[in-house]
Amino acid sequence: MSLETIQFRMYRWVALTAVLTTLVVTPWLTFDPINLGKIIVVTIGSFLFLGLAIANKKYVLENLGKPFSLSLLFFLLGLFLNLVFAPAPFTQKFWGVFGRNNGALSYFALLLLVACAASIRNINYYRKFVYALPLTAIPVSAYCLLQIANLDPIDWSLKATFATLGNVNFLSAFLGLASVALFAMIFQPENSKRFKTMIVFSLFFNLFIINSTDSIQGFAVFVSGSVLIAFFELKRRNFLVSIAFSIVALATFSMSLLALLNQGPLARFIYQPSITFRFDYMQAAWKTFLSNPLFGVGMDGFGDWYRTYRGVISAYRTGTSRTSNSAHNVFLDIASGGGLVLFVPTLLIFGYTFFIVVKALRNMHSFDSSFIALVALWIGYLSQALISINQIGVGVWGWIFTGVVFGYAKCLIEPSGASQVREQKSAIRTKSSKSGNSPRISNLDAKSSILVFIFACIGFVLAFIPFKADMDIRAASNRGDLKGMIENLSNPGATAFHYSQVAFQAFQGGFPDQAKEINTKLLEKFPRDFGGLLTEYSRAGTDLELASLARQKVEAVDPLFYCLRDDWFNQMASTLLSLPVDKQIEISRFWNLVPGGARANSIAFVNLPPEAWKVKLASNCG
Repeated sequence: MSLETIQFRMYRWVALTAVLTTLVVTPWLTFDPINLGKIIVVTIGSFLFLGLAIANKKYVLENLGKPFSLSLLFFLLGLFLNLVFAPAPFTQKFWGVFGRNNGALSYFALLLLVACAASIRNINYYRKFVYALPLTAIPVSAYCLLQIANLDPIDWSLKATFATLGNVNFLSAFLGLASVALFAMIFQPENSKRFKTMIVFSLFFNLFIINSTDSIQGFAVFVSGSVLIAFFELKRRNFLVSIAFSIVALATFSMSLLALLNQGPLARFIYQPSITFRFDYMQAAWKTFLSNPLFGVGMDGFGDWYRTYRGVISAYRTGTSRTSNSAHNVFLDIASGGGLVLFVPTLLIFGYTFFIVVKALRNMHSFDSSFIALVALWIGYLSQALISINQIGVGVWGWIFTGVVFGYAKCLIEPSGASQVREQKSAIRTKSSKSGNSPRISNLDAKSSILVFIFACIGFVLAFIPFKADMDIRAASNRGDLKGMIENLSNPGATAFHYSQVAFQAFQGGFPDQAKEINTKLLEKFPRDFGGLLTEYSRAGTDLELASLARQKVEAVDPLFYCLRDDWFNQMASTLLSLPVDKQIEISRFWNLVPGGARANSIAFVNLPPEAWKVKLASNCG
């Protein structure tokens, strides 16, 4: 089997995996219409490479190099240690929580895609990734138009412009990445003027959709990537102009950081209250990591510990019911869920990639617009990863770009690699007069074919388990078949959401005993589920001993939840009044409880209207 055959298969699998992961949704089959289908695609795609890599391990390891291979292996070891020692339920650590699915399986799949992309080592194929994103964005943008025009053929539970990504922020970020690629294509000399005109139109169309979402993520991604492209283009033409541009860009970046804190001249354009909430989540994730430094709490387990580690301000800024199952920062999610055993390898993977990319940029003898474009896309993803969730339909591109820029950079750095790439380029462009295919691209050999098939099947089975659980429970729910719903809870892929959903339907259907039994099983499998703990307390009834025990469990998960105490008002008031005055003012700004003639930024709790103060505190227990 030829070298080109291996490279071609890896390129095609990675590209198809990225495109399909973004596009696949299952709204007619599952409760979670967005993530479960994507997990199947990304797992199968990555396991195809795993089979090929095992059959051709010498080629893969040589291309990855020792430092990068060790970083990937340390990450894999960290996943294993996290599964064994972290306190979250095993199935949650493996498959992730409902609606996120950022468990060990997903991260293992992303890790394999990084290795696959880095192993391609063919500049011809790497350059095609610049075009893959804009092409994927075409059906996504077309679907967005249907949603904007209220012509969506799918009856989603939420009416918004999110295409196949489930959230306006994720859509905005994805189109921001696609816009970075389009911006780069404008400067590529091989593109004709007519094609560049189409690119400009597509770019403005994407930016229009991003603007319609009211999400700043897309613009943040676009600016972070396009500024890098603009810098290198200016540097190529006029070095002094590029220096001036850098100064302006750094000044704007500094003002943008201030705007995130609602300060400076750009605050009115950038700041949104949700940014403050994200900082709350990040702070709680950092505390979670510091309190569980070695193994973390378990992949995708941050939501079960958020109430424990959030501060008083985070809890009462809007109300104790506001929670999150993500740090809204990919690296802090990994740190809190995976501890040092995963956080350190993650930093090694991305840090070493950054080192290799910088080295390639410094040693680049001639301007390579495709490499600059891919680096800009990677930087764009990293900017999004610092402020958002690892949504698999967007994150798959970022992790693949990590491997792509690493492999491309190694091609540029290593003289033997560059020479090899030129030979590959010549070979691939040579077409067979009979078949029209490259004569050096053939079928996989028997060993590779068998291993690829076996591991693809394994990947499908592993990813299909939670999909089937969700699908079967939804189907039984649609039939009104409570017995069928209960039976399908035995599927290991059933999540806390499914237990809660079935318990609720049992109670609503007039079967309180079954609902109680399901809630008991919920807490056996997911002992920190807050809803289940509150249900357990409410069903203790007049049994004071059981009620006291249930309350202790609730307050162990959320120490700031006083609503089950007789003196809840005094406890809550005492906690809030103990805050420094500046922190009280910070919370008052969000409460909007301002006496006539007073300024919101000068109101401490003691100066608030007494009745409004009582009503606000009571709303936390409403």
